[in-house]
Amino acid sequence: MINKLSVAKALGDKLRQVCIDNDFTLIPEGATVETSVTGSYVSDFVLYGDDNAIGIADISSDIMLGIYQINLLTPLTQNGGKWVSLSMAQIIQSAFNRGLTLTNNDQALRIKSTSLRQLTKTETHYVHILSVSFSVIY
Repeated sequence: MINKLSVAKALGDKLRQVCIDNDFTLIPEGATVETSVTGSYVSDFVLYGDDNAIGIADISSDIMLGIYQINLLTPLTQNGGKWVSLSMAQIIQSAFNRGLTLTNNDQALRIKSTSLRQLTKTETHYVHILSVSFSVIY
């Protein structure tokens, strides 16, 4: 069985380090934080796939495909806010490059690809969504 907690920790720890290194404000999945309409921030959550057996034996390994979604928000009031969001996306995307292996508690996952979705807006922020596809075998 694939340990979803270890998967989430491995991904979250990597994003946390990137945010610290680049002075990005991170609001982790499940956190309740009051945000500012003038602040930029990063939020995340994991979309887990199903655990599927690789073989037919009861002791076969499992494989899971999933997506780590990272939302990048910059204020509409900031001059060049959409460009700042795109720059943030590029920095984070390069940190989750294809082939990267992340590990937590003996559970390893491998980054398959990253893709950036179109720019959208909320009432207060520009939003870029970065999707990080990953696979896990255990």
